[in-house]
Amino acid sequence: MKLTWLNSQRRFISVIIYLTIFIRVLTLGLYAVADRTEARYAEIGRKMAETGDWITPQIDYGVPFWGKPPLSTWLTAASFKVFSVNEFAARLSSFLPILLASYLVYLLAKNKGINYALVSTMILITTLGFFVSSGAVMTDPALVLGTTLSMVGFWQAYRAEPNAGRLWGYLFFVGLAIGLLAKGPIGVVLVFLPLTIWTIWQRNLPKVWAQLPWIQGILLTVLIAVPWYLLAEAKTPGFLDYFIVGEHWKRFVEKGWEGDLYGSGHAHPYGMIWVYWLLAAFPWSLLTLGLVGKMIWQVKVKQTKLTLPTLDQEWFSYLLLWALAPMVFFTPSANILWTYVLPGLPAFALLLTELLFMLWQDQPINKYIVAPGLLIPLVFLFALPIVINVANKNSQKYIVEKYQQSCGELGQESNCQLFYVFNRPYSAEFYSGGKAQQVEMHEISPLLEDGRRNYFVIRTDDIKEFPPEIASKLNQVYEYSAYTLFSEAN
Repeated sequence: MKLTWLNSQRRFISVIIYLTIFIRVLTLGLYAVADRTEARYAEIGRKMAETGDWITPQIDYGVPFWGKPPLSTWLTAASFKVFSVNEFAARLSSFLPILLASYLVYLLAKNKGINYALVSTMILITTLGFFVSSGAVMTDPALVLGTTLSMVGFWQAYRAEPNAGRLWGYLFFVGLAIGLLAKGPIGVVLVFLPLTIWTIWQRNLPKVWAQLPWIQGILLTVLIAVPWYLLAEAKTPGFLDYFIVGEHWKRFVEKGWEGDLYGSGHAHPYGMIWVYWLLAAFPWSLLTLGLVGKMIWQVKVKQTKLTLPTLDQEWFSYLLLWALAPMVFFTPSANILWTYVLPGLPAFALLLTELLFMLWQDQPINKYIVAPGLLIPLVFLFALPIVINVANKNSQKYIVEKYQQSCGELGQESNCQLFYVFNRPYSAEFYSGGKAQQVEMHEISPLLEDGRRNYFVIRTDDIKEFPPEIASKLNQVYEYSAYTLFSEAN
């Protein structure tokens, strides 16, 4: 009877995993790429696919993007090459790394049994952070894949019989290279910070040295990652200074860093990274705090003696340091984003699974984990109309489509030009195929005399900025969200 119940619950956990993946894949292309982050990275990938320049990501034609290494851009551009330029292809470059990272966690957890593997995988993919990032165009999923591969590879090689884990040992160094090509040195830091502390704590340096191919592995990492850095610096001198010093030092120590070429510093109170963790690990962060709080209350208040199985100290400490590394590292940072907690979520999922199996040895799979597992995917499904509406209103997709439709109706596609007055959102570039241009108010008058069919987009609140002599020569075509499209008067 117990075996039948367990098999039933195991199938239910599997259903949650597949349902979550299905919902995420099904909805990747249902809403527009939104400004600012999504549209920016989607457009950088589109430009790479269009120009064929696979060395230097471009923020604008001929203008290098030094903010991030190219791995996520390579994935996006390759996706566009295969599936053409669309929302699904853009987001697939984030979905696949998150899916692979989740599978790596499954493989690692499977060492402790299929139930352990299923529960930890379900927890991971149904965290708010993993679910959202798997369906948004950003660079962090590629970093998560790299750090997860390194941490999983290290443990598998460390616990293997001598020479049996050689492949995993090399994959550890491949993960480092992926991190370097995804986000830079931070990928190496987030791996070696927990590993260094763990090695000192467990006093196992001889075994760590013996179980991994350090010399050959470091050479492998260098061989994979360093050539791009050298090529990028040679092609656009100044890249290394900005990226290494600016993005990896000043961004984190200077509050409101003003050297950012692509935006502004994200100034937050110190320690805000822990709040971001609560949100990114939701709803499982609340369950974890509840379980830990209950244990403390039972021991301290009720003075109940907890009977727990013997811990695998190496395993538990490894997961704990891996899970905490991003928050510990970014606590004193002045400029952070919520996505910085993502590399620690795989370890958090494994750690929570460890806690659940310790507390509920007879029934590790029950309603307390089924309900949170369904929360994020089902809430997202029911809230999908709102998500679509918000994303679409934060994008220039429909303004650009109306412009293209208007040109098509006039039969003047080759004679049309689209201009954004004052500010051109990244989504305008993406949906216009890089043809939308930015102009200032004083540049409009000459354009009205150039003999072409010109269209102008301006924020609706800024229409009053049009001088009367220009306004009289324009017809309103379409208004959507905060922007209005005008064409030259006939």
